[in-house]
Amino acid sequence: MRLTNYILSFMFLLFAGVQYNDPDPLIWILIYFFAATICFLAARGKYYDKIILLGIVISLIWSMTLVASILAAISQYGAGSIFSPSMIKDNEVEEARESLGLLIVFVVLVWKYREAKKSFKPAI
Repeated sequence: MRLTNYILSFMFLLFAGVQYNDPDPLIWILIYFFAATICFLAARGKYYDKIILLGIVISLIWSMTLVASILAAISQYGAGSIFSPSMIKDNEVEEARESLGLLIVFVVLVWKYREAKKSFKPAI
């Protein structure tokens, strides 16, 4: 599990690193850096469940704000446009792709939250 957390941390750092050319890079760098930090701390056996939960709530609410863009991109260009490496510069496609990043963050944070709850040992 330790190696998996280190790998996830490195991947999220890479995700953050490629956001420099995004129209709104700072917010994406921060969310990916947040996920990288949570995974790095988990690799070291440190869990901050309330902070992880905050990240879960933020990524879930944020991704819900992008649902309209996902549906618009799919109806206009088809589902393949979201995954296609083609350079469609449409705002809905960009936001649909961003939502996939948020989904990855959300899933990993839920996983780390569950780990945090399992690692909690109440004092006797």
